[in-house]
Amino acid sequence: MRTRKTSMLFLVAVVALTLVGTSYAAWTSSIAINNTVSTGTVDVQITDANGYSYNYGYTSATIINPYTVDMNWTNIYPNQIFQTDFTITNTGTLPVQVQSINVGDWGGNTDFGNYIYGNDCMWVHIYGHDFYLNALSDIISYGFTIAPGASITVHVNINLPSDCPNEFQGTSVGNTVTCTFVQA
Repeated sequence: MRTRKTSMLFLVAVVALTLVGTSYAAWTSSIAINNTVSTGTVDVQITDANGYSYNYGYTSATIINPYTVDMNWTNIYPNQIFQTDFTITNTGTLPVQVQSINVGDWGGNTDFGNYIYGNDCMWVHIYGHDFYLNALSDIISYGFTIAPGASITVHVNINLPSDCPNEFQGTSVGNTVTCTFVQA
């Protein structure tokens, strides 16, 4: 019986040592990895606008809010280039480019608006770039990028040709052009 008792004690000791070893093997250590994820912003604002005086006519550009500029060409006439300009600033944290340009309906005399837009009477020059765009949609195909904190100045010119139809004398027309910018 003593052998049995000794065997039992030995078995209990082996199991106890095994459990102690298992407990020792189960000890752990851990580290924490903190992550911060911040998204960038796309925000383009109109930060400056200018009009100019000419012999008999003038242009004006007024910032209505950071996202809207009101441009007017008054008393324009053939064979004189009339210009107004505005500055677009990327106030976001990501580079942007123009995704789409929507030329709204011409108010007033639709024929005159279509004449201006359709006969290369209006063109756009982006200051600092060596090109002139005959159509606003060319801005998209050019694919220029505005870096965060950078600005571009856009000159919008109208020049009625000498053969501009007389029916457009005394005509007024207006529309809204909407440019949508996206992350470049």
